[in-house]
Amino acid sequence: MSWSWFSPGGVQLRPGAYVSTVPLSCWECGLRLSDVGLIGIRGNVLQGWAAPSQGETARVFYECLRCKHRHFCTS
Repeated sequence: MSWSWFSPGGVQLRPGAYVSTVPLSCWECGLRLSDVGLIGIRGNVLQGWAAPSQGETARVFYECLRCKHRHFCTS
């Protein structure tokens, strides 16, 4: 299984309300992770919680449904 890090950004929806960004496409195979454009629905990706490698802290990750590449959140 391949994996990589990504650094999320915060997008303010309204004062005091933020959402975190995710990669727009898979860094391994290029599949768009959202099958409906730039809105928050991500139909081509699974969200999970795991450690990227032995000895690492468990983190949120997004796994591409095509190639199974995991994008781990740095924060």
